[in-house]
Amino acid sequence: MQKKIFLGLVIITVATLGCKREKPVACFTSGEQVSISDSITFDLSCSENSATNNTWDFGDGTVDNSASASTITHSYTAPGQYTVTLTVCEHAMWFKGKVRCDDFSKTVIVGP
Repeated sequence: MQKKIFLGLVIITVATLGCKREKPVACFTSGEQVSISDSITFDLSCSENSATNNTWDFGDGTVDNSASASTITHSYTAPGQYTVTLTVCEHAMWFKGKVRCDDFSKTVIVGP
């Protein structure tokens, strides 16, 4: 009987206060200079998260939503300087459906 009451109190507490989690930390590594049409690999294994959604904006109009990929490759078709942004999001409180996100950006230079 006492175990059932205790378990009931735990469930009520979690439902009321939520499961608080730390905000995810977005991070990725990549080369900083690449030639046109060469594939560049972006590795997000340095991110501290259990992301439910990763969004890559490669700065050239290409956006990729790769929820579970730890690496992704991309090729540029024109020379220039591009800002690549990774946004990682995860649920902060499961019962309220709240989401926490973090962004990380890095510049990639594409040469001829």
